[in-house]
Amino acid sequence: MKILRYALIFTFLLSSNSFSDEPRFVQITENDFLELMIGNYVHGFNEFETQVQVTDKEVIIEVYYDLHTQSKARAISFKKRIKIFIRAMLSSYSWEKRNKVRIEIHGIDRTGYGY
Repeated sequence: MKILRYALIFTFLLSSNSFSDEPRFVQITENDFLELMIGNYVHGFNEFETQVQVTDKEVIIEVYYDLHTQSKARAISFKKRIKIFIRAMLSSYSWEKRNKVRIEIHGIDRTGYGY
């Protein structure tokens, strides 16, 4: 039991970054930042499958709904909600110059997918 305890403490000490004096930074591009922020908002609903792409000229959000269990009207309502929020989010960043937000809705047949 003592050996296990010492092994756990030793493993923790080796894997811990808190003993390092070097600060660690991660640098990301504006597109990556926007993809992260918009993706967190859009994916957070968990109602539809979504995909977010940010290019230099536009933001593309794809919404996928199941043809058998979800309604297209609900997907269109979701599209309207997120479009308003995304435009407001983009206007809050002074460095953001994209003014095109494209949201596409796709119906997919999940018959036989296993869930």
